[in-house]
Amino acid sequence: MLISIIAQDSRNKASEDIDPMMGNWKIDLRPTPESDGYDQSFHMKMIGEYTFTGTF
Repeated sequence: MLISIIAQDSRNKASEDIDPMMGNWKIDLRPTPESDGYDQSFHMKMIGEYTFTGTF
């Protein structure tokens, strides 16, 4: 099974996040590029200098 992950920044551009990778993202979790889209919201949060956590 192949999982393709395509992330799109869905944050409010007016936000002033310290790290541009942290925040809310829309991620396409479809198994192949030819499959119907399966977008899920993903929230990424920094928990250490080089560590992050995320929730769908």
